[in-house]
Amino acid sequence: MISSWFSNTVQILNPETKTITDSYQDFLVPLNTVAFNKDIIVAELVGHHVVRRNIESGSTEVLMSGIAVPTGLATNNKELFAADWLTGSIFQLLTEGISLHPPLPIISGLYQPEGMAMDNQGRLQVVETGKKHLVRIDPTNPVIEVLADNLSVGLQGISGYPPNWLLSSIVVDECGRITLTQDLDNSLLRITPDADIPGQCN
Repeated sequence: MISSWFSNTVQILNPETKTITDSYQDFLVPLNTVAFNKDIIVAELVGHHVVRRNIESGSTEVLMSGIAVPTGLATNNKELFAADWLTGSIFQLLTEGISLHPPLPIISGLYQPEGMAMDNQGRLQVVETGKKHLVRIDPTNPVIEVLADNLSVGLQGISGYPPNWLLSSIVVDECGRITLTQDLDNSLLRITPDADIPGQCN
């Protein structure tokens, strides 16, 4: 899944065939997108909301509105979390695939959170660009744990464009290894925060 706010495009790519299987151009300034089972979740700056679209029927549901700058999205195909870059808050929008109305506030006080991902223990890894930190948060006990600092992230947008400019993205593999994009020096950074990774993952 990739999104481009510049062209208002959300695309689904097949990494095996290296082809684009679906392309949508009716979203308005999509800042991020993730797959949720057979649906797609999109964070739209215009409208200040997060939406869920069924790719078979085309029906679209607003999961959360009133989110100033929706950036980070993280899911394990059961739960869904979204970050607000402007307010520094993270919300839970889905649990067991069911919408929460209203969304559940998880934590606030972060400084410009962007990319998010969930590890296999259900913890959120968040790129806190305003502090150049990578943090980890357990949604059931939301205490901020700093995993890395002095990241080369936080490129600011120019007037009239999304304030986060380039989303600092992040993924976590099944072994807990974290890879994130750094927009200040155009690099990828690999972080292994836990020492007890199984031997087959080394």
